Amino acid sequence: MYTAVSGKIRPEYGKRDYCHDIERPLAVFLLLVTLVSVPVTAFSLDIQHIEHPPLTTLSWVGERIEHNGMPMQILQLNSELSKEELFAFYKDLWQATHRPDQQAAIERSVGEWQIISTILENHNVVVQVKPSSVGLEGFMSATPLDQQATQNEIARHFPRQWGTELVSSTESNDGGAKATTLILRNSHTLESNHEFYTRTMQANGWTLSHQNTQLGGSVLFFDNDDGAVEMAIRRESNNTVIFANVRGEGV
Repeated sequence: MYTAVSGKIRPEYGKRDYCHDIERPLAVFLLLVTLVSVPVTAFSLDIQHIEHPPLTTLSWVGERIEHNGMPMQILQLNSELSKEELFAFYKDLWQATHRPDQQAAIERSVGEWQIISTILENHNVVVQVKPSSVGLEGFMSATPLDQQATQNEIARHFPRQWGTELVSSTESNDGGAKATTLILRNSHTLESNHEFYTRTMQANGWTLSHQNTQLGGSVLFFDNDDGAVEMAIRRESNNTVIFANVRGEGV
């Protein structure tokens, strides 16, 4: 249920007795992926229609994104307010949806990001910001708490060398075509990963259409009749990170 407040939409009191701090910073995969034409899902909470502070603009990154098997809504946020002003607005807004004895919001820091989160209508709502040239920039996201995370077939079956960890998996819809972005990490060398994917992908029926290796990084493009795979491999400290954008039904 929603009630109108100052011409906007505000959620009514939730039923939860606690606030889950389960946010995961979005910056890593948002820097990698540009999501377009993401289909709308039937979220019971629409974060764009929550009341938002003055001098703040929000625009859709995705109305439905599958990240690590969980549906998400994500808005990009830009504000001329300070972090203290922005967080004070949301804390006051969210406290009105909780009992006086409930903690309505949780704050934390992750690197340069300042994060505040709450529970609204059985959704984990997260605002994360960092300083920008005009004030703040960042994101607002919402994830339903009543859904179980599930890995899709591409995330489960994408080729990996032994010891490779799946860091994240993000599903989207790009111009009507399914797309999955994976971030993987292992301790093998850049050269070993480059050779493994060049050999394995071609053995699986993919054509290597382009490759480029520079100091500290490697880029590979594969395609076939059913889709394409774009890969970027780079060395970071003692690990190698593999970014793979898979368009189509899989590998």
